[in-house]
Amino acid sequence: MIDNVFSWLKCHLLFSWTGILLLTSCNGHHENYEPRFSPDSSNKKVLVFGLPNLSSYEDCDLFIKHLNKNLTTAKIHVLACSNADDYQDKLKKRVFDFTIINGSLVLDAEQNGYAIVGKMGDDDKYRSVIFVRRDSAINKFSDLTGKTLTTSGPNALAGTIMPLFFLYKNGVDVKRDIKRLYAPSFESTIMNVYLGRCSAGASKRAVAMDMFIQRPEIGAKLMIKWETPPLINNALFIRNDMDTMIASELTKLIFALQDNEEGRRALIPLDVSKFEKATSETYKPLRDFLTEYNAVMKR
Repeated sequence: MIDNVFSWLKCHLLFSWTGILLLTSCNGHHENYEPRFSPDSSNKKVLVFGLPNLSSYEDCDLFIKHLNKNLTTAKIHVLACSNADDYQDKLKKRVFDFTIINGSLVLDAEQNGYAIVGKMGDDDKYRSVIFVRRDSAINKFSDLTGKTLTTSGPNALAGTIMPLFFLYKNGVDVKRDIKRLYAPSFESTIMNVYLGRCSAGASKRAVAMDMFIQRPEIGAKLMIKWETPPLINNALFIRNDMDTMIASELTKLIFALQDNEEGRRALIPLDVSKFEKATSETYKPLRDFLTEYNAVMKR
């Protein structure tokens, strides 16, 4: 129901940060990583920005810093969840004041107490890829029969749903012809194939491309075999009871990121050129896609 909504920074940095964050979480017996901030003496309202996983933290760092630097009515704290289930639970409990996600939870925004106010631009970039080892004998779709495909969680849009539907459209019986192994992140699916644990894997395109470039040893062993058609990009949620003045200032800053140099730098790790206004109606293509996918998977 969610998707990993961001592109990744250089992977060797990402792995280092992830390891540090996981150690912090384990030693403190906490499920979530919560950055520590010095006391805020400005009496600003504190907004909680939710992330679906620990590895997303670095990608949104410049984005959050830019917002905190320019917000006059609020201060943003980041809450990075340990896994997709934890993120989904906190979203339904309205723990986050705003977040950026994709998947079927987008369609339940109003029921969960949120409003869709915008989305990431560049829909053409929102694609999934299926990759294999370069020495693999997988050359056509039928070669996947009997093989193991590693994907993200069962409800991850770019990580699972889009690649499975793509394979189905190309003649693969995704419920019978292939074995599936779920991994906690896009990076994990890539490593599963790189280490030979699975024959093929799926990931958001931007993550795979970045990892293959930033980790040459991985790029030398793996190759993208197929690429899915694009789907609508991630939605920007805000709680529907957010103070009107705060919501107005926050969204104004987000929609103007592309208009100044600092804002454009903050967009680079997110792999988008801008945010744009949107409503629940904007996501009709996603609704239609999921309806067709669910009909196939329930047969």
